[in-house]
Amino acid sequence: TKAPPTDFLLGPFRDLLRGLDAVLLRGLRSLLLVGAGLVAGWWVYVPAHELLHALGCWLAGGEVSRLEIDPIYGARFLAQLFPFVAPGGEYAGRLSGFDTHGSDWIYCMTDLAPFVLALFPGFWGLRRAARAGRAVAFGASLPVAFAPLLSLTGDAYEMGSLAVVHLPAWRARRELV
Repeated sequence: TKAPPTDFLLGPFRDLLRGLDAVLLRGLRSLLLVGAGLVAGWWVYVPAHELLHALGCWLAGGEVSRLEIDPIYGARFLAQLFPFVAPGGEYAGRLSGFDTHGSDWIYCMTDLAPFVLALFPGFWGLRRAARAGRAVAFGASLPVAFAPLLSLTGDAYEMGSLAVVHLPAWRARRELV
């Protein structure tokens, strides 16, 4: 039988709730382990997400000159590896210096690159951890799996605005991007 169209939208939330049911069998201890995994996963995901923005820009033909990452996410160490990483900024991470050479394709690839992780290892890891009852791994996979949802007001907005400014009625509205 064919799955209803709502499965596409509701499936991830069902996976989340089923996974929580599976890993919370030990009660409060399991919930604390999920929380610890979530914190650890977030700490790793933030710089990985931002570095993937830079990689997406570079692979699509753009240039990267500045990527701000909060020092709490290891920015000082990353600055030693990548000359464009700068510790600090207003946000946890932000690609503040990049040149798309005026190409919306490069801009879109810059925004889209981190979300390849949502399916693998994101939801793959989430489901695997749930089946095995591994609370820490389940928590650690949450930021990766749900990154597209968490980015609705950020990266997803930018990608949507890039699409909208190509519609005839909005062509002259580049300030939306």
